[in-house]
Amino acid sequence: MFYVSIILVAFFAIPFAPKSKKIIFCVISSPRKLLISIKTNLINNTLLKMKKLFITLLIFCATAVSAFACSITFELQDSKGKTVKPSKVKVGEEYVLVVQFETTHGNCGIAVENTKFKLDGIKVEKASDWVDIGNEVYTRKLKIKIVDNNKDTASIVVVRECGRGGALESFVLKK
Repeated sequence: MFYVSIILVAFFAIPFAPKSKKIIFCVISSPRKLLISIKTNLINNTLLKMKKLFITLLIFCATAVSAFACSITFELQDSKGKTVKPSKVKVGEEYVLVVQFETTHGNCGIAVENTKFKLDGIKVEKASDWVDIGNEVYTRKLKIKIVDNNKDTASIVVVRECGRGGALESFVLKK
């Protein structure tokens, strides 16, 4: 009866074994070797599956990181260059808005000068050129003035259009 159960185990273990001859040899020589062989093959198959999963996740993460759009940040400064965060602004007030643009792909085919600004309730009095501060990071200073637009907010929307997701960020001030 013992050998019949070993033969049944051997029959179900054939797919896990590298060679079916080895299983039959193990059945004949010793039941312990058969169980060790089955256990080893199960562990090897599990490790192989884990390696495949890890490589798949690694490729997915690398793809996901490269798919993020470019980053645009804003900093509002007063006339002295001090960063301010006013709760409300008034028509006629002037500020300096520092726009920082960072590419996430490292080789953007769109020139930084092609960045578009859409204004609502804000007038640009003066603007500097884009300055490359290194590592694909650019800054531009805009001297802005709050104007009447018959709304409760004033805003600037920065748009970069490209095939890799581009960028669309808005800066809103409450009046």
